[in-house]
Amino acid sequence: MSKFESLNSRFLANPVPKCRELSGRQGRKESELKLFFPVIKTYQSKSGKQSGVVAYKTGPDFIEVRFTNGNVYRYSFTSAGMKSVEEMKRLAENQLGLATYISQHNPGFE
Repeated sequence: MSKFESLNSRFLANPVPKCRELSGRQGRKESELKLFFPVIKTYQSKSGKQSGVVAYKTGPDFIEVRFTNGNVYRYSFTSAGMKSVEEMKRLAENQLGLATYISQHNPGFE
């Protein structure tokens, strides 16, 4: 199994429970749990065009992006650099330009 298939199966087959569901059992604050259990968010481009990105999740030093073909790529500070990862996180949150950024800048991934 390739590392891409492994990431893809982890991302899709085992969706992360929402932080709110864990907070009662773990006795932790929801904000603390988000660091350990990032929530998968859908991506709907505000440009009105069809995007190559369908979902993403972020952590303190990474962003994982699921594309329309089902592949999931993890971009981390180590593989892509802090500046690129932070820019991708910003674009993902704004729902605008993430796929374009990735195709134009070709950041490294794990």
